Amino acid sequence: MLDLLLFALLGVAAGIVTGVTPGLHVNAVSLLLLALPLAPLAAAVLIIAIAITHTFWDFVPSILLGAPSEDTALGVLPGHRLLLEGRGAEAITLTIAGGIAAALLSAAALPALLLGLPVLYAALRPFIGFILLAIAGFMVAIEPTWRRRLAGLAVLGLSGLLGLVTLDSALLAGDAVLFPLFTGLFGASTLLLSLREQSRIPAQRSGTAQLERGLVLRGSVKGLLSGCLMGTLPALGASQAAVLTQHLSRKGFRRRSQPPSDGTGRGSGSREQPPEEFLVSIGAINTVVSLFSLIALYTIAKPRSGAAVAVGQVLGPVGFPELVLLVAVSLFAAGLSALALLAALPRLIAGFQAVPYAALTKGILVLLVFLVIALTGPLGLAVLATAVAIGVLAPLWKVKRSLLMGVLMVPLILFYSSL
Repeated sequence: MLDLLLFALLGVAAGIVTGVTPGLHVNAVSLLLLALPLAPLAAAVLIIAIAITHTFWDFVPSILLGAPSEDTALGVLPGHRLLLEGRGAEAITLTIAGGIAAALLSAAALPALLLGLPVLYAALRPFIGFILLAIAGFMVAIEPTWRRRLAGLAVLGLSGLLGLVTLDSALLAGDAVLFPLFTGLFGASTLLLSLREQSRIPAQRSGTAQLERGLVLRGSVKGLLSGCLMGTLPALGASQAAVLTQHLSRKGFRRRSQPPSDGTGRGSGSREQPPEEFLVSIGAINTVVSLFSLIALYTIAKPRSGAAVAVGQVLGPVGFPELVLLVAVSLFAAGLSALALLAALPRLIAGFQAVPYAALTKGILVLLVFLVIALTGPLGLAVLATAVAIGVLAPLWKVKRSLLMGVLMVPLILFYSSL
């Protein structure tokens, strides 16, 4: 048991590194860990600790530098607004509060989820293809103009075509193709475009943010419910859950003078919801989707994240003792990573104010290319280049980056529709 604790601690440390490093998608990192010669249970503990910790720490570059991951892109606009007001620490604290509250609520609801998920999945299973198609159509339809809707449809279609070509072929064995796919669509493409921006952090207020209990409860419950629904369906994650929550709850975060969309899905709403509550919600969704993927792996044998895919590969069938252990590891990682982040916030903000962002970004890009070549060879590099070319289209055409999840949605729509 002591060795598992050590791997959990190692996972928290590694998750901190991946979280604060722009461009390192947690799904890709989880799949990389499959190459390590570890005992199955130790590897699963390491993977889950990294994945949960990452959901807390990846808001740091998203809010402080504007280099979002796919799962946190929707939190950037309200987070940046608070940052410009000198409330960057408060913005990150709100996402931490949402993640912790959602983790505790998920653990408390575990018996109900174990009983209810198989029933819900059995009821939805015949209609999953149509549900995914409806969600994809909704994601396109909520773009503010017809021009952007057509651009969104093109992004969805191109990423879907890339998924059809790579996922159902023998180009790369097993899930190895996911690493260059996710890295290109959501990591390297974001970093390349961010090189054009000059990221500067204004002077920030000192002191700890005061959180309103009702705000945290509302945001975390909303995140829990939408995260659970999205965790039930394949190919959907935190960003898609946040979009649906924002538009179906009859509230959107306050826009003031911002344009309808900035190209990443960060602020497609026009109604009123305090940005504080939205940040709590996206923090909750991010953590819930990671936790719920474990429950889905156990109850319906369907992994709903890259981390869950990796756990399923190292453990095989997940039994109840393994589930309880991994949920406990998730709570441990959530608590420890949240405390560490709260303690490190002042130094992080000071450090990011001084960081040479362009040099950091170029170094990360070189590292990502090296990893793709080392792990997947020339074919993986070709997949990466194609994924980057498609990944940059969403922000350039000013549509939501979440439409790039067509790389998984389109193949699954065809699969579940028996086409």
